Amino acid sequence: MIRYADPEVCPCCRQAITYAATQCRHCDATLTGPDAEALFRTLTHADSLVARLAAAAVAVAQPVAHPAAQPVAQPVGQPVAQPVAAGVAASATGPAPATAPRIDVTALPAYPTSASRERSTGLGAASVPRILLGLGATCLLAAAIVFLVVAWGDLGFGTRTVILLALTSGAGAATGWMARRGLPAGAESFGLLLLGFLVLDLLGALSAGWLDAVSSTGFVALVGSVLGVVGSATAAAVGRTSLRPLVGAQLVAIAGTALAAAAVTDLAGTAEALALTILVLALAAVAALSHAAGLRVAAAGATLLCGIWWLLLVALGLGRVLDDPSFADVWLRIEGWPLLAAAGLAAAPALVRAAPEALRVSAASIGVAVLVVLTVAPVVDESTVPVVLTGLAVVAGAGVASYLLPGRWQWVLVAPALAAGTGLGLWVLAEGGRGLETLLELGVWTLGAGDRVGGGPTPATWLVLLPAAAAAAVAALAVSLRPAGGPGRRGLTDLAVVAVGGTVAVLPGLYDVPLGSALAVQVAVVVALATAGLRATPVLHGVPVTLPAAGAAAVSVLAAVTAVGNDVTTAALLTLLTAAAGWASFRGRDGVRVVGDVALAPVAGALVWTLLHLAGGDLVWRAVPVVVLAGLLAIVRPTFARELGGTLAVLVAVPVSVLSGTGVDQTWLAVYLTLAGALVMVSALRNPDRTELGWTGLGLLTLAQWVRLEQLGVGTVEAYTLPLALVLIGVGLVRMRDTAVSSRRALSAGLGLALGPSLLLVLVEPVTIRAFWLGLACLVLVVAGVLLRWATPLVAGAAVGLVLVLREAQYASVAPQWVLIGLVGTVLTVVGVTWEQRLADLRKAAAYVRRLR
Repeated sequence: MIRYADPEVCPCCRQAITYAATQCRHCDATLTGPDAEALFRTLTHADSLVARLAAAAVAVAQPVAHPAAQPVAQPVGQPVAQPVAAGVAASATGPAPATAPRIDVTALPAYPTSASRERSTGLGAASVPRILLGLGATCLLAAAIVFLVVAWGDLGFGTRTVILLALTSGAGAATGWMARRGLPAGAESFGLLLLGFLVLDLLGALSAGWLDAVSSTGFVALVGSVLGVVGSATAAAVGRTSLRPLVGAQLVAIAGTALAAAAVTDLAGTAEALALTILVLALAAVAALSHAAGLRVAAAGATLLCGIWWLLLVALGLGRVLDDPSFADVWLRIEGWPLLAAAGLAAAPALVRAAPEALRVSAASIGVAVLVVLTVAPVVDESTVPVVLTGLAVVAGAGVASYLLPGRWQWVLVAPALAAGTGLGLWVLAEGGRGLETLLELGVWTLGAGDRVGGGPTPATWLVLLPAAAAAAVAALAVSLRPAGGPGRRGLTDLAVVAVGGTVAVLPGLYDVPLGSALAVQVAVVVALATAGLRATPVLHGVPVTLPAAGAAAVSVLAAVTAVGNDVTTAALLTLLTAAAGWASFRGRDGVRVVGDVALAPVAGALVWTLLHLAGGDLVWRAVPVVVLAGLLAIVRPTFARELGGTLAVLVAVPVSVLSGTGVDQTWLAVYLTLAGALVMVSALRNPDRTELGWTGLGLLTLAQWVRLEQLGVGTVEAYTLPLALVLIGVGLVRMRDTAVSSRRALSAGLGLALGPSLLLVLVEPVTIRAFWLGLACLVLVVAGVLLRWATPLVAGAAVGLVLVLREAQYASVAPQWVLIGLVGTVLTVVGVTWEQRLADLRKAAAYVRRLR
């Protein structure tokens, strides 16, 4: 009988798959998610209906006295929603119903994916051969490298050639054998060995003098080309078997391609621009060929490399244009042709009608942006007026074009409009801040409220250019927001309000006015824009941010810069900002509340700091109330916005306090870290949804301990790392006992902190007692991982132990190092291949037993 709902058969191509596989390796069909579960329920329903029909046919042919007691055939191991015998009895004792009994499909089992099974905390059976084969391949390659370095001179030319060719051909043959036998881990390992031996072959040829005519850069290009071609070919060849294309070989092919491209760029010399253009085209072709061959990793890597070399072409073009940005050089002598070529290459996908519209729009956007840069380049070293006029022209052109282009194509003008508008806005702020030059020269809190901060003589054209530039900056924002649905017609009024308010705010900086007067004007503008922002239309649908509110934020930054010239004006402004942030945080709604939560701790902390300064408080402890205030605000209402604002306040206040003397005050730094850690711990204990902050508090308290140990002169690294590592490992073991969490999530942090620092020290000083204890710890972790079937101890112990052995091998003098390393690698490889082969045989036998009827 045909079985439709078979968890070891792909429902799309009907090919054999692994139980609980997430994707079919034959047709790449996704076997997870709601659609897959619904399909499996439907197929299970079909199996139950087929079983009913078959049982009904048997009941008609061989009637029995008690049909309800007869067994009914059904799919092996698959439960049905209700007893099938009831339906059989009804069909045997009376006429068949008009419709089949209704079965609740939602009660049928879901597709048996890894997500629907009980989460496992042990080491998967397939992970062990992968680890063993990976370590074995690494040891074999290391042994070959040591052999090449140490024993190369003691062997004859023929012996060296035979050994290298034997290693390379053996790795290639082993890769093909593993692929035909359906062993993915073995194929990956020996495929990487093949590519590694190819590099050794090329090095051997270079050492033998066969490549004397090739320069060092040319040899690098040769090695990269060989790795790119052979790696892609090997991955594609394996992909023609029952396995997927080798991922490791594709990664090596990407690295080889990058190496070859870098070498070709270096060889280009004066023709670098032409070489970069050709390389961009070549890399794009490599990406297309890799995609056509089914090498997804290689295609993605080649696409990334294509983008990198395109950026190099853009950088080269910008360097040529900005070196002497005159109209004659850029356009008449075509010095900027690399930028023109980059724009054409970027915009080329926009001409392909079969490409997705999003890709075409993105390509056109990049091409237009580069063309705009090339167009305005001759003006960058001119005076202020031509530069500002050019920016105004770019914004105006983008605004007109945005109304002419349909739909998504309006995104093409976003980048030029934003760039020009940002430049104009910065110029307006810079001109408005010219009056603060005295403040910048004398420092913070050095001026009186009546001191004048005027900017000196101002050209008459500025009275026209400044409002125009401010309006253009806001118009550029409108052009950028237009493709996303805003602002509409009502937003034009908001644009005018922001333009007028911004111009009024920067005007005091153009004239010789008292500091207090300039601040009063700017604060009035902030209040007016904020009030208008509460009633204005949001710039985007569903985003509670208005243009006047954004303008108020920008002007408030300018007001803050003005206010810091005097401590009294600073306190006055911070008082207003604290009141506004408190109202927004406690009484505001939606986005206003979020802004208030973020700003409350920084502005309130700054106000406390300023008041303590006015009261003569010592600088070294002035951050204490700031830290306490930020912590209490986060504890009272633990939102992400408040925690973010409190973190910003602490990160600014604490460094200023501890660096107030000639150096870092370690005693107060430890106090601040302890105080912050205690507050974070209180938040984690008081708020059930913030229990994860306990780890942050633990980290802060540990940092405080480290600072104190360093102050006491303790120099042993393990004294800093092992206590926290043991705590993390203990907590991880408790989590693994109480929950079904994996060893990776539970033990990775602790094991990394326990082994990592010691390994770094051993790499520098390998012959120490620390190396012995580290090796013993790695052995214990490997044994524990195998016995407990935990992946993380096995992987951590094996990886650190391998690095340790390779480092210690450099100091062994009794036997040739490459022989020992090669033997270890051979043993690991043989055990890994055997293990994987046995697992494959076991899966085949289990699948055969499940299909028995």
